Amino acid sequence: MPTLVGHAAVFDVETTLFEGKRFRLREVVRRGAFARAIAASQDVTANMDHDDAILLGRTAPGTVRLREDDVGLAVEIDLPDTQHGRDVATLVRRGDLAGMSFAFRPAPGGEQRTIATLPDGRDDVFDELTDLDLYDVSAVARPAYRATDLAVRAAALEAAHRSKAREAWLAPRRRKLGALKARITK
Repeated sequence: MPTLVGHAAVFDVETTLFEGKRFRLREVVRRGAFARAIAASQDVTANMDHDDAILLGRTAPGTVRLREDDVGLAVEIDLPDTQHGRDVATLVRRGDLAGMSFAFRPAPGGEQRTIATLPDGRDDVFDELTDLDLYDVSAVARPAYRATDLAVRAAALEAAHRSKAREAWLAPRRRKLGALKARITK
C-alpha cells in the first residue's frame, strides 16, 4: 500500500477559523509547537476527517511518523490494506482529499489568547499556539489551514521508476539511431 505524505499544520500562517455576528476567531501555529509532543512520543492517530472509525494509522506502532520541518508538522502515513486505506489513496490521487488537519489541546502555557475589538464592534479573538498536545492528524476535504498539503508518495516513486525504465529502454535505441545517422551523413 502507498504512503501518504503531507503537512497537517503549517507554521506562522494565520487562519480564520470562525467568522460570526459576535466575534471572529483566528489562530496561528508557531515553530516548535509540536516539538514536545513528538519528543514525548505521544500516541497520535491518523484518520480521515478526524473520524476514529476511519483509522489509517498511529504513531505507537510506527505506521504514522511525525516531525517538524521548515513548513510545519510533516506527516507520513503508511496506509493500511483495508477498504478505508484504498479509498483514501484513491481520493488523494484524484485530488478530492488534498489537505490535512490536526486535533490538539494546548499544553499549559502553550496558547496565548488576545482579544481586541473590530471596527464593527465584534470581538477579534486571536490564539497563538506555541506548545500543543497532539491527538490526531487527518486527511480532510476542507482544511482550516489551506496551505496544508497531502499526496501519495508511492505515485511519485512509481512515476520516477517508470521514467527510469523508459529511459533505460530508450538509451540503446538512441545510440543505434545516432550510429545510423552518423553512417548516413558520411
